[in-house]
Amino acid sequence: MAAVAVVFLLRPPRARPVPARVVPGDIVSTEDGLRGTIVRLDGAFALVDAGAGRLVWARCADLMFDDAASGIPAAHPGAPSGALPGEVFVGLPGAPAPSPSSLPDTGGGLVRFAEGVWQARKTITWGWIVMVLACLPLAGTAEKSFTQGGFLLKDGEAIQVIEEMRDEFRMPVGQQVVMVPGPLDAATKRFDKITPALYRVPHVLSVGKARASTDGRLVAFTIYFDDTDDIAINGYEELLATIESAGYDRDEFQIAGTMAVFADTTALSKRDLAKAEAIGTPLALLVLLFVFGTVVAASIPLLVGLTSVVVTLAILHVLSIPLGLSIFVMNIASMLGFGLGIDYSLLGVSRFREELAAGRTVREATITTVATSGRAAAISGVAVIAGIGALAAMPLPIMFAIALGGVVVVAVTVLASLTLLPAVLGLIGHRVEKWTVRRVQVDRDPTTTGWYRLAHLVMKKPGLSIFGGIAILVVLASPTLGAHLDVPHDDILPPDSLSMVAKRQLESKFDERVESPVIMIASTSKQAELDTIEAQLLGVEHIRRTEIVKIDKERGRTLLNAYGDRSLGNGGAVSRAVAREVQGTNFPVEMLVSGQGAGEIEFLHAIKSSMPHTLILMFVSTLIVLAVAFRSLTLPFKAIVLDTLSILASLGVVIAVFQNGVGIDLLGTAPIGYTEATIPIILFCLLFGLSMDYEVFMLAKVTELYQAGHDDQEATARGVAATAPLVTGAALILIVIGIAFTTTELVLIKQIGFGMAVALALDATIVRVLLLPATMRWLGPANWWMPAALQRRVPRVEWAH
Repeated sequence: MAAVAVVFLLRPPRARPVPARVVPGDIVSTEDGLRGTIVRLDGAFALVDAGAGRLVWARCADLMFDDAASGIPAAHPGAPSGALPGEVFVGLPGAPAPSPSSLPDTGGGLVRFAEGVWQARKTITWGWIVMVLACLPLAGTAEKSFTQGGFLLKDGEAIQVIEEMRDEFRMPVGQQVVMVPGPLDAATKRFDKITPALYRVPHVLSVGKARASTDGRLVAFTIYFDDTDDIAINGYEELLATIESAGYDRDEFQIAGTMAVFADTTALSKRDLAKAEAIGTPLALLVLLFVFGTVVAASIPLLVGLTSVVVTLAILHVLSIPLGLSIFVMNIASMLGFGLGIDYSLLGVSRFREELAAGRTVREATITTVATSGRAAAISGVAVIAGIGALAAMPLPIMFAIALGGVVVVAVTVLASLTLLPAVLGLIGHRVEKWTVRRVQVDRDPTTTGWYRLAHLVMKKPGLSIFGGIAILVVLASPTLGAHLDVPHDDILPPDSLSMVAKRQLESKFDERVESPVIMIASTSKQAELDTIEAQLLGVEHIRRTEIVKIDKERGRTLLNAYGDRSLGNGGAVSRAVAREVQGTNFPVEMLVSGQGAGEIEFLHAIKSSMPHTLILMFVSTLIVLAVAFRSLTLPFKAIVLDTLSILASLGVVIAVFQNGVGIDLLGTAPIGYTEATIPIILFCLLFGLSMDYEVFMLAKVTELYQAGHDDQEATARGVAATAPLVTGAALILIVIGIAFTTTELVLIKQIGFGMAVALALDATIVRVLLLPATMRWLGPANWWMPAALQRRVPRVEWAH
């Protein structure tokens, strides 16, 4: 394959495709035989002198430099021999050339697609309405199909031991402690009555003996399960109902254990989502009203954003039934769907209003909107998918779930922006300007704005702007050097959650906890070897006792548990240290090690070892997408570097706040002393796609202006001025959505929302205002560099219209 790639890239092309911009005087040719010299440019079209006084309009996208051409090339083969001087042709003999704006199919397949959307706008709108109504019940109950956990490697040693413990040794692999009011005798009698019903609860294996609290006021029962907590949680509601059937009200009993934590996490996720939407939606509407100035124009992006969320949650609900997706997907998908739906619609509605203000008909404005902003949204969507989809390369179920959720939500959002948005705009037409609340000049000349002057000011001293911008980002990113990655425990829940209250009750009133021992399977059933193993285990720091749970003499295997002091806890640094020492002990037989600490070791190793491959996959896929979009290797490489810097800066701020506690009081929470291990890679992939979103919007306009004949500096200044209000508005909307999610109670979601708000604030200021125009000016024509060997083989995306 390497040899084929070398031959493909290095063989000399017959003609060199034109760069991003052609200029009058260039000698060009087309594949159908036209050769000539460019004499004039008009947007995406070039007027070519084909010799003998014949002038031909051609799309710049179809032109190539011809190295063999010299002087005025031969006449077009299709031209009539008796052409009069000054007569104009476009490949049809004897036909006068139309103006460029009337040439057919100026946007290729996307324009044909836009025509179809215009023709079927009523059908498309009603189709989306029916789809949303059908999806509402599924979206409203989506949390029921999502699962907890996802932090164990599917093929790891830790899960292998748990599965063998369940399937081969027939032992419980999960437990919950139920605490009810005393005294002991009365509680035992009431529990005895419901014991048969408890055994009918899915995955319940046995019920332990009752024991009284130290003060005698509470009684505890341990219920054992035959499957892992993330599976057994499916019977949790039935378990609660069964306990209530013994005559206990829901607030009279408490449950401590991982399933209780999972139940609280699910309930909080749903509550957090509703809270974030209740805060974020009106704030987003206010920003949209400020940007557009009319109620109708501001409402359309909200419509598309909410539609994307509803349809996405319904799809993920269905996909989660066989796949068991993580509950965290629900919040992340909602955050992305709402934000991107508004972003893409913001761009589309703005272009539609510009076209109407320029005198276009509603049909022309709709088609142009799809062909321009729709193209930008589609390419941006592919870039976002490339970013967040890279998470699937990590061998953890939670990462696969987030990657799948991200891909689904972006695909749905792009589809809505290409179909629902233009269909609604086509139906509304000029009524998009109804109910004005603020006067906004739609067709304002960008060269008269402060953004235009600021861009030129930055480009006067590009070196100073680049140095200053990078210095700010590096300082903000510095806390990442002290990041302490750890696994999330029940400390991600608020202290007053039911499971946390129950945990404290168990520890204080019963002087015990839901134990998480080191679980081992020894490849022996010989007592002498087992005695040696137990003696070695007792020599490990923090291990206080061992237990031979079950011996399988037929298979020659033994299940053992090792219990520690209170410092061993339910995971954490001490648990991992104990598991690591057990794994490193030279036992007389082969030992498989599991338990909370061993699972966390595998989890952290998977994150750290696969992170470089994930980032490389994200960078390479994004580079390819943007290289095709802008026919340049410099622009995508520069975009990757700038976005990486801004994301590292936002990660630094997240670490400074949530790990180190800098200013965390303002967020109404407390520092947790570590950075949850998945946060850096999730934020990186998520924010990389979102940041690239604005890069595409801005570079699309710069490229359009460059292709239309402006030099690098002027195209950049005009592009920044034309897109800055939109990019700023779009970023502000995502910032307020991120801020809305910082009001939630789950620390993991709070960190993601905060990180998104910080990253987009930096992106809309430091990167877009300083670094982008400064680097465009500094690089000059090198911005559009692409090797000649790739020029012919890379498809051309025509941005001008």
